[in-house]
Amino acid sequence: MPELPEAETIRRELEKTVVGRKIVNVEISVPRVLRMPAEEFKRSVDGATIIGVESIPFLVETSMAHLYYRLH
Repeated sequence: MPELPEAETIRRELEKTVVGRKIVNVEISVPRVLRMPAEEFKRSVDGATIIGVESIPFLVETSMAHLYYRLH
């Protein structure tokens, strides 16, 4: 897991490159890390636009219009 300075660096870089962009494809390499079936997750993010990227200790969080996902 990244320490806080690294999480902030990742957040800033993601914010520059992904905010405002639409998700057009989802590839799940390890489905067991999801808290829902992989196909349900894919349907939930398909076509979603990323509206923000936030960081909290050890995590980077992306937000879409109706969803929030945390990345370790």
